[in-house]
Amino acid sequence: LNEKEYGYALGYSLDQFSYSVIKKLPKDSKEGTLKYSSNERYSSVDEIVHPYIREAIKILDIDNYMEIVTFGFSTGGSGIGGSSSFLLSILAALNKCFDRKYSSVQLAEFASKVEIDKLNKPIGRQDQFLSCLGDISCLKFSKGGKVNINKLSEAKINLLNKVIDNLYLIPSFITRKADNVLRNL
Repeated sequence: LNEKEYGYALGYSLDQFSYSVIKKLPKDSKEGTLKYSSNERYSSVDEIVHPYIREAIKILDIDNYMEIVTFGFSTGGSGIGGSSSFLLSILAALNKCFDRKYSSVQLAEFASKVEIDKLNKPIGRQDQFLSCLGDISCLKFSKGGKVNINKLSEAKINLLNKVIDNLYLIPSFITRKADNVLRNL
């Protein structure tokens, strides 16, 4: 690493997904609804309790009332990037629903800003980028916050896929607050 580089991450995303379904509500609506592990009604974005949903709406500057329903494979605290996948799912759905035309990489940058800058999570940016890129990715992080996506050769990808094919994900059904673990490092 040189003095401008901060670090590297080599990772892959699981073929499990988070889903967000959005319905725009009519302009004369008085409130929106959110359905995730809880249910919420909101008349102002600032009163949304779920921090990821609230900040996703804010960072994309959405001013419509909506019905948002989310569901997926992983929950926060599982240690496999579920919170980043959840946030990216919401950002991608808002991006598509409101025709914002942001790229996957831009959505990963927004997700990083939400989790790190807005919500003060003690995390890196690898989960957001690995989740949005899918498959196997090699990332280089610079101290200025820039993330470069390094292209891997086909031979390296084939070798890594052979390794991955021999890995097993065994649910422990144990959750913990990653924030507490990471703050103690």
